[in-house]
Amino acid sequence: MYIIPGAERRMKRLSGPLQVLVYLHGVNEPVTLSKISWEAKMNYRTIHNAIKLLKELNFIKEKTRSQPPPRYIIRLTEKGQEATVHAHRILESEGSI
Repeated sequence: MYIIPGAERRMKRLSGPLQVLVYLHGVNEPVTLSKISWEAKMNYRTIHNAIKLLKELNFIKEKTRSQPPPRYIIRLTEKGQEATVHAHRILESEGSI
């Protein structure tokens, strides 16, 4: 079996955004970063970086709640909903799910 050089490291970098997509699809409601971190048992920084990428790809929308303390509310877009099917397959094939 041929292993592509650096593939494991690249997959590790993609794993965070894929896991966030699958999590958001599972809860099916807008959530905060801290809720994702707590329930998905993911590092807050990993989630923050994943959110940044997913926003650039228009897979999620982020809204700021105005009440103190300010919180970012995350939800999937229609494009993000479609992407979760593929994210789930990738994570399954990798053995992360």
